[in-house]
Amino acid sequence: MRRILAIESGRHDATPLKPVVSELRRQGCHVLCYDVKAGAIENAFKKPWDIVLLLGDRWESLAVATVAVVANVPIAHIHGGEATFGSHDNQIRDAISKLASIHFVANDAFKCRLVLGLGEDGWRVHVTGAPGLDNLTNLPPRSPEAYFVCTYHPATLQENSDLPALLSALDRFPDYQQIWTGVNDDPGSKEIAALLAGRDVRLLSDREYHLLCRHAAAVVGNSSSGIIEAPTLGVPTVNVGTRQEGRLQGPSVFDCDAKSIHYALVRAIKYGGPYENPYGEPGASAKIARVLSTIDLEGIQVKRWSV
Repeated sequence: MRRILAIESGRHDATPLKPVVSELRRQGCHVLCYDVKAGAIENAFKKPWDIVLLLGDRWESLAVATVAVVANVPIAHIHGGEATFGSHDNQIRDAISKLASIHFVANDAFKCRLVLGLGEDGWRVHVTGAPGLDNLTNLPPRSPEAYFVCTYHPATLQENSDLPALLSALDRFPDYQQIWTGVNDDPGSKEIAALLAGRDVRLLSDREYHLLCRHAAAVVGNSSSGIIEAPTLGVPTVNVGTRQEGRLQGPSVFDCDAKSIHYALVRAIKYGGPYENPYGEPGASAKIARVLSTIDLEGIQVKRWSV
């Protein structure tokens, strides 16, 4: 039985990892989900593991990746090859990719970046789509309502100067309710939370969040969810600022800066499709689990070529 340690550091990676873990267990693997915010990283390695599974670009995951390399445990990384130039997540994601031995990417463009840009062997990179989309099945038909689902996280490589303009633009739509999700814990989060004081900020379960987005007039802010998940939910996205700059996106995503938020909101409200998603469609988790449960791990950590 293959033993896999799945690392979580909050909703950012726990939610899209959930269907992967379910598929791994269904295929006979022993999987432990370990929240690195709940205990020391070293505690996760007190038992022997065949693979450490990481997703995305959190600094906590990079710390685990470093420990895994020293402990001689192969790393499998999901969502490598992507780019987000407005945040230090971009550098962290690439660093994890160079430490990883197995890669699961959302499309061919991300595989190309890992191989040609970061020097990873092509056989290591598996194009599966985004596993988080497996959480979006069995939802009711979309019926747009007069509210926005809003999320704003720190853009860690610049000042968070877009939020006051975003709040002002949203307030110009008094017929539309604003439902805010909580801010993450990156540097600058306290300042953002202070600006959102008095707004309708909710602590939502994954299902509640997806259902709210499903019927929203638009998803608004600077979260990756608006680019990766929203197209599959059939809802337009207003993507504010540079935090997600460089991320591949579909036609239902409307980029804007502080001066053009109002115009982007108007366009999103009127948008009727298409909702093409470059991050694939549901089904990625089963593909990832099949690889992890069967791949030959002998010598997999040896990398003989890089740029």
